Amino acid sequence: MIRYLLSSVLMLSYAHAFAAIVEFKQTLSDAIVFTTENSSLLKSVRASEEANAFHAKASEANLLPNLSLQGNYFYQTNVPSLSLGPLNANFGTHNNYSVGPALSYTVFDGGKDRDSYASATLLARSAEQNKKSQEASLELGTRQTYFRVQYGLRQLELTVDSLRLSLAQDKDIEMRYKAGAASRLDEVQAKRDVLSYQLKFRQAQADLAGSFRDLLALEGNTQVLDTSCPVSPAVEEKLPQGIEVPTVRIDLDSLEGSLSALSAKDSEFSFSGLNHPEVMSLQSQADASRHLAESERGALFPRIVLQAKAYYEYPNVVLPESVWQETLGASLTFPLFEGDLSRSLANEDLKNAASNDFKHEQKLTDLSRDEDKAKDALISLQAQKVICGENINEAQEVERLTYQSYRAGKSRLLDVQDANLKLLEAQVSAAQIDSEILNEMAILAYLSSK
Repeated sequence: MIRYLLSSVLMLSYAHAFAAIVEFKQTLSDAIVFTTENSSLLKSVRASEEANAFHAKASEANLLPNLSLQGNYFYQTNVPSLSLGPLNANFGTHNNYSVGPALSYTVFDGGKDRDSYASATLLARSAEQNKKSQEASLELGTRQTYFRVQYGLRQLELTVDSLRLSLAQDKDIEMRYKAGAASRLDEVQAKRDVLSYQLKFRQAQADLAGSFRDLLALEGNTQVLDTSCPVSPAVEEKLPQGIEVPTVRIDLDSLEGSLSALSAKDSEFSFSGLNHPEVMSLQSQADASRHLAESERGALFPRIVLQAKAYYEYPNVVLPESVWQETLGASLTFPLFEGDLSRSLANEDLKNAASNDFKHEQKLTDLSRDEDKAKDALISLQAQKVICGENINEAQEVERLTYQSYRAGKSRLLDVQDANLKLLEAQVSAAQIDSEILNEMAILAYLSSK
């Protein structure tokens, strides 16, 4: 009987002579690629990572000798001179200049430059891990949004199936009413049932449009699309009369296909704990602060710098002639009073290290909790999926028998409508469970950084 009713609806379905509607076709892997390439947040994080890498490289330069070319020139108006009878001796010249290479190297600074470099290196490592964390988080968000759109498409398909069935039953009851085998009340109730499913279909389209907009925004897609009446290819083929013209055709991976693909990788998901990028980033920040504290303490020690210069000079002390000079020396700087500046800065950095240690511990706790919650939810959802499958089978049988009973005059039309609605609810619940299973698996994938 159901097949007969559905065939009747297909005969009622009109050929949609629509102008070519826009088609949006995308796989999950493509969605992740587009999001990763276009995310402004991720671009910002990557730029920050590169900035930290350059800062570390700049800090390393302080550990190396410094070679430069130095030049000096000055002009003096009055040149000292001494007169001895007829003799007049000048002590210098008006023009004075020197030019040549200079080499300096810090022999000892209490480890200030070395600890500063170590701190910068760890901050660069932290930025790298933060980038990986953002990439994983963005991938998780893309998966979850993509799954919501898949669920919306599945819900729309189930709703249009129920609408077609309602239209078929309405047509059957209309013919029965004309033949005197059904009451006027049955006819009105059947038409009201059609309107109810039309409303459900329109609401399902609105929910799908919202999720689809979220996906487009996440991907940075600037394509101008009218998403007011979205459909899938399967839904478009089933649209009956009275439905608004579709504005966009959304063709994604099937909900079942994504579930099968992710389930195949389930064994690869294992909580990485200390190896998770968020945790590693916080650990690197804490270590960087400790090295920075040691660097600040280094300012309390003497600073010894060796210097070597070779330069071409004019005049040669007081003689008006050029000379090549070579010098070698050392400088010693010892802090006597700085108002407790270095100690205060070192203590500040140690407190920052302690703060990041606590964040590190809390993040481990949070991630472990999230893993346990996802696993518990998966166990429950798998059990619900089995029950829901049995519920759908029973609801289909009840729906079929109830309509047969109504045609035999043993049941009311309200019983038929209730059976139809319960079947739709069971099918939508099954799709929702599949979507939630995918969501929990995506969380486990994120926690394992896979």
